[in-house]
Order: sequence, then C-alpha cells, then structure tokens
Amino acid sequence: MNTAKKGKASEIDIEVGKRLREIREQYKFTLEDLGHLLGITWQQVQKYEKGVNRISSSRLNTISKIFKVQMEYFFSEVENPFDRYYQAPKKTEPIEQLWAKLPDGIIKNSLYSLVETLIHLKISKTEIR
Repeated sequence: MNTAKKGKASEIDIEVGKRLREIREQYKFTLEDLGHLLGITWQQVQKYEKGVNRISSSRLNTISKIFKVQMEYFFSEVENPFDRYYQAPKKTEPIEQLWAKLPDGIIKNSLYSLVETLIHLKISKTEIR
C-alpha cells in the first residue's frame, strides 16, 4: 500500500485534489467562491486541489454536499490495492438463464426472498438521504 512520507503528497491526495478541481470548475466556482463557502482561504483550496494538504473527512463531506455528489466521487479514479487479491467472477450467462436452471423449491424461494429484502433495504437507504 502507498503511504505518504511527511511533506510529500500521496497519490490519493493528488487524485482527490484533481477531482475537487474538476467539479469546482464544472460548477464555475472560483477558488475564492469555494473558500468562502468552506470558511477557508482560496490558498487553502488551492493546496487541497494540488494535493499539498489533505482534506479532512468532515471537510470532504461538506464539499460533497456543496456539489451534490457522494464522497465516493472523489475516490472513483483511485486504484484499490486489494483488487489484485480478488477478481469478481465473470458473468457469462444472463441471470434469467441461471434462475431457470434452479430447481423449484426452498432454495429458489429463499433466493427470491433475499433479493426482495435487498431491494427493500436499497429503497429505504435511498429514501433516508
């Protein structure tokens, strides 16, 4: 894993800063505009964008709300070092064909109930936001 040395920006800090700059420019905010909303100087915003200073999680949360994005937006281009240990199985058959191969009975009913529950949880989670 990449750990930044003191005084040197990590790859993640640089990537988060790039994403911050991209979205700030998409919204046509100046450094001063964003700094004012965050209660910091434009120089501090610039340091965030360059990856010189790290953005705290609470500040990143505030920035996410300003730009109406999930915090994950800032990490979407960051490589996950654990990906090399796990490869998701490739889906070679459509779900409908796989479902048809299952015998009717308790397993099929249980899977159906599980999917319904997961859908309900996803809907409930979305409604909370």
